[in-house]
Amino acid sequence: MATAASPAANVQEAEVKPVPFEVADEAVAGEANSSEKLSRATFTVPKAAVARLLEHDLSKGGAYFKLHAGGPSEAGTDLQTIFTVFQSPRPERTAEALAIIIAKRLQDPEGA
Repeated sequence: MATAASPAANVQEAEVKPVPFEVADEAVAGEANSSEKLSRATFTVPKAAVARLLEHDLSKGGAYFKLHAGGPSEAGTDLQTIFTVFQSPRPERTAEALAIIIAKRLQDPEGA
């Protein structure tokens, strides 16, 4: 028997804001005219959380996304970037979904 999510759970999920992110085309090594278009989503997160976020892949829609350490976000801040490379017909939408998952992990590292 399926149970419906409580209204409070729906409100809480709606309030989760994605971490800041950018999406760019990613070159495929050795394939200048490849039909395999890849995208790189880069997310900005607190430097202190990077190691923990890299421990587990993200899962969305049956796909897994490996996170990699990027570099400092801005000089003089405690922010750093992490990124993943993927193929998607709607990379902005995919990246936004991943940014929400990352935000949930930052809010609740043990539960998300």
